Amino acid sequence: YLPENALLSTSFFLFLLCSVFKVRNLGYKCLRAETVNIIDLLQHTARLMWGKKHLMVLGTLFVIVTSGLRFQDILAGPLVKPLFALYDIPTDLLPLADYRWLADLLIWVEAHGLAGWLSLVIGVMLLGIVVGITAIVVRGALIASAGAADTITGLGAALKVSWRKTWRLIIIASIPPIPVTIAAILIVILTTVVITQAGGIDALAGSEELHLQLGGGLAIASVIILLPFSIVTFLLGLLSTMADRACVLGDRKVVESYRRGWEVLRANAPSAALLALLHLVAGSLIGSLLFLPGMLSMLCFAVVPLLWIVEGIEKSFFITMWTLAWREWTGNEPDGFIEQTPAV
Repeated sequence: YLPENALLSTSFFLFLLCSVFKVRNLGYKCLRAETVNIIDLLQHTARLMWGKKHLMVLGTLFVIVTSGLRFQDILAGPLVKPLFALYDIPTDLLPLADYRWLADLLIWVEAHGLAGWLSLVIGVMLLGIVVGITAIVVRGALIASAGAADTITGLGAALKVSWRKTWRLIIIASIPPIPVTIAAILIVILTTVVITQAGGIDALAGSEELHLQLGGGLAIASVIILLPFSIVTFLLGLLSTMADRACVLGDRKVVESYRRGWEVLRANAPSAALLALLHLVAGSLIGSLLFLPGMLSMLCFAVVPLLWIVEGIEKSFFITMWTLAWREWTGNEPDGFIEQTPAV
């Protein structure tokens, strides 16, 4: 599924079109009316997160699961230590990342031949499945807890609600990649057929002109095939963010969740577009502010947990914001399925 910072950018574009085609006054009235609502929504989001601090915990856990080991962190040990040694910079006091285990793992895999590589592939696949399911459950718990804004809902209860809907959430998240996956299969089939008709790999290797001609033609054909499927994937990704909330908060099946998400999206396009624009701007600003700390994390691994916390708070804030907006758009649909925990 796509992150919320891309949510409803299409609606924002449509909103701008409306203001161009002689409904300018209507667009400006919507803008003035929704500005106050968005400010109230942001204040409500901040109060809710302060009252339910486990939302920030869930957001941090989501960030750790989905992007905890980033590319620059993996390179920190192999690249930074030799660089420091080259300039005689002491590294004893810096908690640099050490990924020697990765080299040891590759040595073990190479030593065991085919069995080692199969074990590595199966292990990576299983790890990916576990990480994906964990991320979906945590995100569902965030939506469940934020959606029960007027009740006392604990961390455990929110996780239970999300866990009971895991299969629905997995299917919802699996639908958007289907079109682009079909496009990739078609491109592979087309490439295989073209290369076979041209005489195989050996024929291409022996003729640079033929190689360039086929390569250029296949590249253009791939773009033509991929573009419409990518647009469909993008739109389904936008709908899936709404469908998640319809599933968790409305206790709907997969198809019903997508249908309800489309209804809410279409009925609240102007306000949703303004909220998406705010999210895009705020997300870009936060990303810019975290750029230098992210570079510093390559030098000092101790910075990484701090980035996890900051990014987790950001993630939980925006998920909560969109969930509260959903509740407002849907008229606070009943949430009796949430297991309420008594106040202490």
